[in-house]
Amino acid sequence: MAFEKGKSGNPHGRGKGSQNKATVAVKERMELVLSELDLTLSADLAALKPGERVELWARLQEFIRPKLSRTALAADGGADHITVTLDLGRPGGPRPAPSADAE
Repeated sequence: MAFEKGKSGNPHGRGKGSQNKATVAVKERMELVLSELDLTLSADLAALKPGERVELWARLQEFIRPKLSRTALAADGGADHITVTLDLGRPGGPRPAPSADAE
């Protein structure tokens, strides 16, 4: 029995948007792993060095906050100009790291 062009051998086949068994199994496994990690997340974060914690925070920001290039800036129709001030740190370089005595 040959198939006709444009006709399915199983016209009622898998429903639109349904996932195959392997995809479902992988997603379930990932959910299990993530739920296990949730149990130790607070302790893992506390164990990080301050610099590592800041680096992690900076990396995660792109998933939470829009990047500057994706942010729209709107002004009132009557404004002649807009002043934007960016604080990129102090002149002459980055601020020194706090000393251990400051804690």
